[in-house]
Amino acid sequence: MESITTYLDNSKLLYERLTVHIILYIVFRETKGVAMPKRSVYDKTADLIAQEPSEVLRAVLERPYWPRQLDVGISYTRLGDDNRGEVTVTIAPDADAWITVFSRLDPEECGLSHRFRSGFGGGESERVRNALLALALAIKLDNRERPQDHRRKIPPDAPK
Repeated sequence: MESITTYLDNSKLLYERLTVHIILYIVFRETKGVAMPKRSVYDKTADLIAQEPSEVLRAVLERPYWPRQLDVGISYTRLGDDNRGEVTVTIAPDADAWITVFSRLDPEECGLSHRFRSGFGGGESERVRNALLALALAIKLDNRERPQDHRRKIPPDAPK
């Protein structure tokens, strides 16, 4: 008698599982795969930023990462909004990030460069390096979406 009861219990369990799978299959087929939409990483991240912006920024600054959109050995330059100064972030072949701030208002003033090494290169300011990677990506995206070529020309009345 026990084997019949076990058989019926197992059959019932199998029937319930099979029923669930059939229902899921029908729902999936009828909605052409839209039954369980996946959210993009971008959307999930945007929601997280809206909820906890400080925590997201802290995570970005404290963990080493490499934005796929950046290239090694490239300088990303952006002009300032209110003057002819510019900021440049250069990603060296060893993945160190250099920042240069340059003012074109005073020809005697020279730009100064500062390097922030990766953790593998003995860097002591990894958060600053990570922030510079984010800045380089921001410059690249702004340059692509809002080019400033018209601002590069020095007006004739500019100090020499």
